Amino acid sequence: PVSIRGGNLERLNIYIDTNLSVDYIVPVFKVEFLLNKPVLVIIDDDDQLRKAVSRILARCGFDVHAFDNPDDALLYIEENPEFSGILSDFDMASTRNGIQVFHEVQPILSGRPFVLLTGTEDLEERYPGLPSECVVRRKPCIIKSLLPDLPALPPSA
Repeated sequence: PVSIRGGNLERLNIYIDTNLSVDYIVPVFKVEFLLNKPVLVIIDDDDQLRKAVSRILARCGFDVHAFDNPDDALLYIEENPEFSGILSDFDMASTRNGIQVFHEVQPILSGRPFVLLTGTEDLEERYPGLPSECVVRRKPCIIKSLLPDLPALPPSA
């Protein structure tokens, strides 16, 4: 049997009793689902940086989906349009840079944040038509300093 106990809008506790027979003593498993977590898409070809940023932002309360290339990220975004925001590297060893990714997703952003991380000093000079919806942040940076640019977290996160 499955029972739902406690919880609130952010957390729902579901208990699954796996006792199939009196001959077996099987523990009751608790599965906790977090609801209303902002879904953040991270795109960066630097494995160490992507993993570190993903880990920190997941601990902050985001549901993180990280990709090492824009092609896989764009496929995920197409199949999962409920994402809450995108954090992308600018310069990636792939078919697209971060600005090209921004232009591809711009029609479906609908006010959701797009944060572009870059180590390039003169990005605004090199790309004078950079839309104001594309928030540019310099690397290196303190990851928690990005929080004001990202989707709002639920109060309990």
